[in-house]
Amino acid sequence: MAFSYFYTIVFLVACLVFLNIINRIIFMRFVKLLPDTGRKWTVKDVIQDDIFNNLVKSLNAESKKKATALRQRLKQVIIASFFVILLLIVVAILSFIK
Repeated sequence: MAFSYFYTIVFLVACLVFLNIINRIIFMRFVKLLPDTGRKWTVKDVIQDDIFNNLVKSLNAESKKKATALRQRLKQVIIASFFVILLLIVVAILSFIK
């Protein structure tokens, strides 16, 4: 039974790494849409509504649509990562209980 927990943990960590890579790719695509202001953007800036609205108000309609879609995908990846971390914690606790 310990081997199945081990492989499950390895699989969940691999999923977490994959989601992190996807998160970075989506974030970099979002930053490419923005005009160059010389500021270092963070994911927190994209997630907060007031900062996001200030970011996209200078963009044209097509870029706003792309930025909103990328922001939604970014949120989905963050939520998926959160669930994978929770599953990883649950599996780790179960492996110690057995």
